[in-house]
Amino acid sequence: MIFLDFGFLWVFIYLLVARLQVTSPRGEKIALAFACALGLKSLVIYVLVLLGLTKNIWVQSGVSLGALVIAGIFCSRQSTNSLSQAHPREKKSLLFLMTVLILGVLFCISLAYALYFPITEADGIWYHIRGMVFLHAGGFDSETIVSQFRQYPPFVPLLYAYLLSFEVDTVKIIFPLLYLCLLVIFYCRILAVAENQKIAVWFTLILGTTPYFWWHSFLPFLDLATGFYYSIGALYWFSLIQNILSTKPENEAGNPCAWAILSGTLFGLSAWSRLEFLLYNAIPILILIYALDRNDTFNKSRKNKILLCLAAPSLFFSTLWFLTLAGFDSPIDRKSVV
Repeated sequence: MIFLDFGFLWVFIYLLVARLQVTSPRGEKIALAFACALGLKSLVIYVLVLLGLTKNIWVQSGVSLGALVIAGIFCSRQSTNSLSQAHPREKKSLLFLMTVLILGVLFCISLAYALYFPITEADGIWYHIRGMVFLHAGGFDSETIVSQFRQYPPFVPLLYAYLLSFEVDTVKIIFPLLYLCLLVIFYCRILAVAENQKIAVWFTLILGTTPYFWWHSFLPFLDLATGFYYSIGALYWFSLIQNILSTKPENEAGNPCAWAILSGTLFGLSAWSRLEFLLYNAIPILILIYALDRNDTFNKSRKNKILLCLAAPSLFFSTLWFLTLAGFDSPIDRKSVV
């Protein structure tokens, strides 16, 4: 049942990503849609926690199916993606195949760790408990959770609550999948910018085999989710800046508002996992203001629209959580009674 439920959202986001026309490789769109579907699902679970309906899997599936139907209606008439033929398909080299093999083995090891080993890390246990509280007790201000963890943004615990609502106990499964998605997106982005398969393969291999990064691919912490969304947000933000400073016609460079919405949403999801990344989100916004100021092609109204498309989704999730914290009955700095 969970495969159908999440599959509906996955296809829904895939159609929206295809509609934005910011990327052409199918693998990249699939990985990006998966990551964004996780963010959307966490938002759905957030609303259901407020309504006390988290356990009702039929409501969850109904929302997912409704989203897919809406996407099918509004995205049925897609224009031809002008980026789809931007880079001719290259023959896969031996280096590429070896990299896929090495990273595939690392991914399988991460998957095995996530599936067969329980959560034993202290912070990870609290995130798991918090997910169970969201599922069974409802509300975000439960005194079952110590104040230190109660104030953290709920992205990972919300996903835990989602998996547990469908009786999936191996909640760490999301982390190896995020690891794999990051490698796919990173490779495609480097290939799009450098237009050199060898460079893209080498940098992806270095990233995927970095011990500290791979180690987090099966740890139940917030670090990988936060770093994942911020880093891929930065990759698409870089394309946005290139777009703004480019002298190419817009039909070749792409729509800057689409790049801004995508990167802004990903930045927002990083703060939805760790609130301190709200400060880091200010950096790309300030650089975007500088880049827009250097652009003489866009009028003031268009510049403001691009800035809003980046800033609004970047601030949405953190603002939502600040409002949630303001509604707590008990102060978050109060020490828990042992």
